[in-house]
Amino acid sequence: NCHSINIRLLEKNQQTKPLILSNLISNRDVTLTQKEMNLFKWISVSNVKVEPRVFNSILCAISPHNPQQGYEILNFLVREGLGDSHTVRLYIASLFEAQHTEFLIEKLNSTFGSLLNEMAVIELAYQFTNEKKSFSIKRITNNFIRWQENWYFPCPTAACNIILSKCLELNQMNTGIQLFGEGILGKFTHSSKIKPDVITFTLLIRSCIQLGDLVQAREWFQKMSDLGIKPTVQTYTSLFEVLIESSTT
Repeated sequence: NCHSINIRLLEKNQQTKPLILSNLISNRDVTLTQKEMNLFKWISVSNVKVEPRVFNSILCAISPHNPQQGYEILNFLVREGLGDSHTVRLYIASLFEAQHTEFLIEKLNSTFGSLLNEMAVIELAYQFTNEKKSFSIKRITNNFIRWQENWYFPCPTAACNIILSKCLELNQMNTGIQLFGEGILGKFTHSSKIKPDVITFTLLIRSCIQLGDLVQAREWFQKMSDLGIKPTVQTYTSLFEVLIESSTT
């Protein structure tokens, strides 16, 4: 059949490897056999250059149907340096699209953390906060704090801001303030310390206002100034709300 012909062509003609590799796998919504997996790995580490986008398309084709095999492919690509900065992010997005979120959480609780980069973590934050299954925002936030202990970089500020914004939207301000606020104050290890920006502080100030904690709102504003972070119009608007609220109490 056509599939068998592709395999024979791959074995005989190295110049057609990138094209046939892409057609062989990305056009089929099935699990690879062990022979096909071995062939994929053999082609991938050969001397013939294959663009990362080919590997990414293969990964995205396999992962929704077989997340475990997709994870094996992802591990291989990262280990061999064959993917690019988008590879892990695309794997995460494909699992969310196929509703394999519990599988992803299981992997995040074990070995997946070592494969992540900052772009992938931001994708995680975005996908979890927009998940149709409506994961508890407290569960998401707690998981991020725990998972970051396995990362080789601080939790990206953009990821923190996405989750803080969701906490504010869902009226779960205490969750964001308690967990991310403590991270900003440096109660975690130095390697995992969250590095806030003006958006982070503005979200924290607004969270405090909604909770009626005007003293804490002022303290966040002072902390921002102490770190040399310049307020924006949105920050000052939030601060004015604190002052107006204070004058009426």
